Amino acid sequence: MEKGRYSFKMLIGSILAGLVFAVIGEVLYQALKGILPRVVMAEIYFVGLFLFLGLAIWLIGKTVYSRTYKGVPMNRWAILLVAMLALTAVFELLYEIEFGKKDDAYIFVIDCSGSMSEGFIDINTGEFVPNASDPDGLRFKAIDNMLADKPDDFQYAVYLFGSEVVCAREMGPKSDGEDYPRDSNMGETAIKLTLETLMQDIKNKNTDLSKLNARVIFLSDGVSTDNVSAGSDIYKEILPVLEEYAAEGISIGTVGFIGADENLMNLIADKTGGMFVNVDNVNDLEDAMFKAGDLGDARHLLGYRNSENLNLLYAIMRILFIIGLGVVIGLEKAVICEKFLDTTAVLKSSVVGSALAGICMEIGMNGLKLPSALIRVLACILISFTLLREDFLGRNDSGAEVRRGGR
Repeated sequence: MEKGRYSFKMLIGSILAGLVFAVIGEVLYQALKGILPRVVMAEIYFVGLFLFLGLAIWLIGKTVYSRTYKGVPMNRWAILLVAMLALTAVFELLYEIEFGKKDDAYIFVIDCSGSMSEGFIDINTGEFVPNASDPDGLRFKAIDNMLADKPDDFQYAVYLFGSEVVCAREMGPKSDGEDYPRDSNMGETAIKLTLETLMQDIKNKNTDLSKLNARVIFLSDGVSTDNVSAGSDIYKEILPVLEEYAAEGISIGTVGFIGADENLMNLIADKTGGMFVNVDNVNDLEDAMFKAGDLGDARHLLGYRNSENLNLLYAIMRILFIIGLGVVIGLEKAVICEKFLDTTAVLKSSVVGSALAGICMEIGMNGLKLPSALIRVLACILISFTLLREDFLGRNDSGAEVRRGGR
């Protein structure tokens, strides 16, 4: 980059703007995740960053550099906005394309603990609530309805769990029939043990997924009883098995029903690239299971990639797409600042920052399995930081450069 005095105020201001948007964007992301299509979520997030950061830099320029501020060429800014809208949609849709797609399948993992038929312990008060969560077995009726329009060769398996785990229906085509034990009151709620048992069956080929694109639908109404020992932390202890699911490319859609530990259900879904759906009314159970079982690939620019298929290709695609969107934001910064500061450095720093953001998103999520919210915050900051030359004070009426100490 060129030698000279750089704008410390613009650098700090843009980083703070990126941080503020990251917080706002994360709140929106968590609130709308699973409600809106992923392409719409990407538009809201990246175009939102474009608009928010542009406004912040405009305010900094107008306030701090009022003596040389000359306004923004709105026609060029509008062209960049349209480009941002179009590229975000194109990149997200391209990233979601599945090459070499396998046949779809479901693995239903259904809570049959005592709370389903007798009552449950309220997670907030710790008191026993005598009303059963699902005394009529609507969760099993929901499974039947989810399979109703599937072809006869559609594959699925059913696991039931409480204190122990039972494979009630081995993986096989729908044509094998829907007659399997639908037990209730199987004791407590061993969530960690259940996920470990299913993963062991997958590794041992007892439940063979080698030719299937399987989505696990995990339904529970309770708090895990795996962490009853003093000092145990289910959130930390369950991470290794969740990493195994992610490594195998198996996503888990979770349904938190009435008294469930929402934080744990959300962690399971988030770490495996699935969707968490919370249900307070038994009549909404079927819709929730349909959402959690969405067999559309969970791969998207803003989150974990739940498949190892063509992993290197998708890794390169995400990095390049994030760089492309970051460069458009960099061009926006240049358009806003070009009348009062030198923008040569901003274009170079934007490419560097965007490349780091893309690498951060890819390695942080799919490599190191770090919390996705943290990675999105870091990516926003890297895309946002703005490095500009302060010794350049704009252009005079004839278009000539005016520098500090010059005329």
